Amino acid sequence: VQDGSISREFRLRSFAVIADFVRDVISTSDRLDHHPDIDIRYPNRVLVRMTTHAIGGLSTHDVDLATEIDAISRRV
Repeated sequence: VQDGSISREFRLRSFAVIADFVRDVISTSDRLDHHPDIDIRYPNRVLVRMTTHAIGGLSTHDVDLATEIDAISRRV
C-alpha cells in the first residue's frame, strides 16, 4: 500500500502466462465492477495497481479485488 493505492508486481513464467493472468484479472474486474491499472513488462512482469478514483484513495473494493488477483496469481 502506497500513495493511496495497492500495487503488486507479479513475475510469471512467460509472456504467454502473463496474457492468461491478465485475461483472468480483466474477467474478475468486470465481475466486481472495479478495474485496476495493469502495466505489462516483457518478458515476464506485470504490475497491477488499484485505487478508487471516485474517492481519491483506497476502499473495500480495492481490497476485494487485490484478494481476488492474489488468488489468480497462485493459479497461473
